[in-house]
Amino acid sequence: PSAATAADETAGAAAVAAADGTAGAAAQAMAGYDSCEPDYRGLEEALAVPGVSVHLYGKRELRAFRKMGHLCALGATVEEAMQRADLARSRISIVPKR
Repeated sequence: PSAATAADETAGAAAVAAADGTAGAAAQAMAGYDSCEPDYRGLEEALAVPGVSVHLYGKRELRAFRKMGHLCALGATVEEAMQRADLARSRISIVPKR
């Protein structure tokens, strides 16, 4: 079966749905804003959202708008996947390590 895709370049988000609407997936980028060593907070809380996986790139320094990782979410529909991705992303913060 073919899939429908949607992307929002400004938010770093993308979604895919099965042609028959029976399954969905979503991904969101995680970016940093300061030039320093990163500290990732809320990863356990984000991973507690069903169907979510977090992928960190292992970069040692934050820079303005540098992509530090992404998360993926699966759901029964693309809407559910996007809701899960949004919830998981809201639980993660990337801050300067102290």
